[in-house]
Amino acid sequence: MNFNTQLFFLLLFALAFSSCEDDKGKDIPDVSNITSDVTIKRFEQDLFNIDSTNMDTSLKNLAEKYPTFSNIFFNQLLGANDKRIAPDGAEEYIKGFINFSSVQQLYDTTQVIFGDLTDIKAEFDQAFQYYQYHFPNRVVPDITTFISEYGVATFPYGENSLAVGLDFFLGENYPYAYYNPANPNFSAYLTHSFNKDHLVRKTLVSMLVDEEFLGNPSGNRLLDMMVHNGKKLYVLVPRSQTHRAYQ
Repeated sequence: MNFNTQLFFLLLFALAFSSCEDDKGKDIPDVSNITSDVTIKRFEQDLFNIDSTNMDTSLKNLAEKYPTFSNIFFNQLLGANDKRIAPDGAEEYIKGFINFSSVQQLYDTTQVIFGDLTDIKAEFDQAFQYYQYHFPNRVVPDITTFISEYGVATFPYGENSLAVGLDFFLGENYPYAYYNPANPNFSAYLTHSFNKDHLVRKTLVSMLVDEEFLGNPSGNRLLDMMVHNGKKLYVLVPRSQTHRAYQ
């Protein structure tokens, strides 16, 4: 088992242990003396509160605060510097994005649900207590939140950072399919887990590409795919909670 595999299982274990009543107290390391203080940076709040009458200065200030992420967000997620997408230039395109009514509504919704991230931070802190217990010499990642109008949910970036698209965790009753009915990610089956309860786990899973620890399916048959995805389910869902994945 390589380092990434060990890391993945340890992080998921940290998330799972508190809900697994049958295994409570069995071989769980004591991490009460370990302090974990995960930093969560609210990129979406800083972006939507910029002075849109002075875009040049506002974007420079944003780039100074988020030197790596702002480049990824504006260039790779929004395509603001692509003349085919933004023929009037990056500043006008970004201004149009933050002022567009549906995007404004989306931002307002995320702030209602995720205005206070105290509970989410507590989950991250707990997960990374175990991370530090097993890997005391490694640095705990920081978290950056954003919205991209359903572009991407979570991804690692830079040397030690994780990004979370809050617009992918608004709850299964949020009308994802209405806004983008052609997107296969917005099927009723998948949006069932688009909620706060899955945010931390999915963010940690994004640290690794699953082929690194599960390998590829053994073949192209439906059975091969079912077995492969069953392995994912077994790893990602605590055994005492497995039935919930099908509800």
